[in-house]
Amino acid sequence: MSRDEVGELLELGAGARSAGRLDEAFACARAALDREPHRADAWLLVGAVLLARGTFVTAAECFTRATELAPEVALLHLLEEGAG
Repeated sequence: MSRDEVGELLELGAGARSAGRLDEAFACARAALDREPHRADAWLLVGAVLLARGTFVTAAECFTRATELAPEVALLHLLEEGAG
């Protein structure tokens, strides 16, 4: 799977999350991480889904991992979430 295809998976996952389809969003994010485990945006999406499900500790671990991988991406995401 190419980097573009992983990006498409994450876009699908983000759309599914926005629509409340958390299982679909989680599946897309996990599939992206299976292919590219160092994608901060994928860790952020997994964390956001887990947060929405009420799985707070594991969500925090995902956000921490995203921050370790790409602090600027994680910060931008958190700022966007806060504004939305």
